[in-house]
Amino acid sequence: MILAVGWALVLVYGYPGQVTTESLEVLRAVRKNHPADVDPPMLYVLWKALEVVIAGPLGLFVVQVVTFSVGAWVILGRALSPRGAAWAATGLLVFPPILVPMAMIGTHSLMAGFLLLGAAGLLSERRGRRVAGVAALFAATAVHEAALVATLPLVIVVGQGLGPGSGPGSADRRGWTRPVIAVATWLAITAAALGANGALGARRSLDAFGDGDRSAMTERLLGVGDSRPDPMAALADRPTDTMLKRGVPPRTSELQDALVDGVRACARTPIFWPWIYLVVAVVLVPLARRQRDVLALLASGVLYELSLFATATSAEYPQSHWMIACTGVAAVVVVARRTRVA
Repeated sequence: MILAVGWALVLVYGYPGQVTTESLEVLRAVRKNHPADVDPPMLYVLWKALEVVIAGPLGLFVVQVVTFSVGAWVILGRALSPRGAAWAATGLLVFPPILVPMAMIGTHSLMAGFLLLGAAGLLSERRGRRVAGVAALFAATAVHEAALVATLPLVIVVGQGLGPGSGPGSADRRGWTRPVIAVATWLAITAAALGANGALGARRSLDAFGDGDRSAMTERLLGVGDSRPDPMAALADRPTDTMLKRGVPPRTSELQDALVDGVRACARTPIFWPWIYLVVAVVLVPLARRQRDVLALLASGVLYELSLFATATSAEYPQSHWMIACTGVAAVVVVARRTRVA
């Protein structure tokens, strides 16, 4: 019920999913049955399936929110009571620096949700849930191929294999068996995701990720400079007739307008500066030196953020969504455990 409260708040804020120019183009391709026009094509497959149930962006919006909150709840439950974890997950979900990209329909939010859900599954001692976690990491990589950088620490640091006795609470395997299984698992996830997109006619490969706009990325990370983007700048304007025909209704609530305006007012405050979360992540590492779940999240978030300097072709705020989410979840877990010990 507590998670449902968070879902309701996010739904009021973002209904039916805040669309960008890019997401509108994807929706156009879905409606015209043109998978080759969507990059990556697996995003087309997912949205096409959701269109059968819910027309427009709402289905994808629900998937983004539910995967993120459930994944966060499960991970936080390793340090908090179920009720406390639910409140903490809800708090993170509505935290503006996380809420803004989460309400946008796009691959960054979708990737973050699947990654958290995958991490939660890998950390389970039940084989079925670990397999489900691997499936979620496959989905994350399939809808956003750069996620392969983020999945690597999650699989390697947690040390998951899918054989007997490989759960986090089981006795450690000696020698090379566990690392080999972990690397093989990551390679299988990556190859399957890239292969699925390739089979559907992906228009780019890893070589086409771009050389990286390092100057713009640095300014975005530090929150300085003329190229620093408005975190909400990617949003399309109020729905036009064309958007309405594609299933994107206009806002009908003054409450929603007030919430959006309130978040927009703080969008350029320090809480939206990614470098703060990068620093916090680094500080948390020595505090969590014996906590594999926290170290896996921190390594995943930081490595993904650093990879953007080499791969990103633009400097958009949603690109830092995964690092900010990892830092937030890790910080709550570390504080909860240290408080409990004290």
